[in-house]
Amino acid sequence: MGGLSGVMHASPPMDSQQTDSYFVVAHIHCVRFGGSIFSLVASIYYWWPKMFGRVLDERLGQWHFWLMLLGFNLAFFPMHYLGLIGMPRRIYTYAPAVGWTFWNLASTMGVFLIALSFVVFLVNVVKTMRSATLAGLTPGTAGRSRGPCHRHHHHGTSAGSRSCTTGMNSGCASMATRRAAGFLPDPDSSLYMPRPSFWPILLAGSLLVMVGGASSASRRS
Repeated sequence: MGGLSGVMHASPPMDSQQTDSYFVVAHIHCVRFGGSIFSLVASIYYWWPKMFGRVLDERLGQWHFWLMLLGFNLAFFPMHYLGLIGMPRRIYTYAPAVGWTFWNLASTMGVFLIALSFVVFLVNVVKTMRSATLAGLTPGTAGRSRGPCHRHHHHGTSAGSRSCTTGMNSGCASMATRRAAGFLPDPDSSLYMPRPSFWPILLAGSLLVMVGGASSASRRS
């Protein structure tokens, strides 16, 4: 939806009407929130067992999704209409007689639903860390396992290597069979697992400072 509203701006008459209106605000938020935040939240649910070893509650996860989806559409879809009827962006107040009050209220209610959905997520996190079942090592259950078994190999014997060699699941059993036949190397001897390091975080912070400095210098010039 956000992409289609951006295509509209290729038409000069529509672009002239919608410039600096709430239609532009709706467009960018549909792209950023719909395309990025939903994907980010989905990846958090998918990788949570891998990162922390516990499975997030599915029912609370469904409440989180539906509240966020409803709030997303209620918050940002009315902004398209507000922009089309002339509401400019970057204002902090307006006269009630211009006809924007109702849809502004609806949009505000949508934002509160989005906030409520993340409250549900926080409740889910607390509940999960206190009482959730441990995630298994089965790679066939997407989003519920700790990931493929070869991700858990360390030097020497590990839980991952035991599960692969004892045939606890078909995915690892097939890998063990192929490894025994010589098609795959032994992970305990060939896979290097680095130690925890603070250098990636330092690199990310340095890149942030570098990009910010370059942006500031370009504005001055």
